[in-house]
Amino acid sequence: MTDKGSEGYCAPVCCCVAYSTLGTKPGDWYLPSVGELYQLHANRVDINNARSSLSGYDSGFNNDSYWSSREYSSYGEYYVYLGNGNIDYYGKDSVFLVLGFLALEV
Repeated sequence: MTDKGSEGYCAPVCCCVAYSTLGTKPGDWYLPSVGELYQLHANRVDINNARSSLSGYDSGFNNDSYWSSREYSSYGEYYVYLGNGNIDYYGKDSVFLVLGFLALEV
């Protein structure tokens, strides 16, 4: 992951907003909220079981920390540790993983 940089700048958000894949365009992806990341922790066993059943996929979510879209201050941002669901904040110059969510119209 790219360093979050200087005060007020959030590289994970910028990366998610600029990201695109075949069939998506920049702006379709976003950095999830604390609550959305916590739901991954709460449902990780079921999610990992479903993911592992996909052909060619051999691992699921691990016990890593992921940045959320919630800012603590101009210097800090919240993250969620998926191993135990811990929610805390760190300085924006810290390095955690980014998990972009695809915005879907329903």
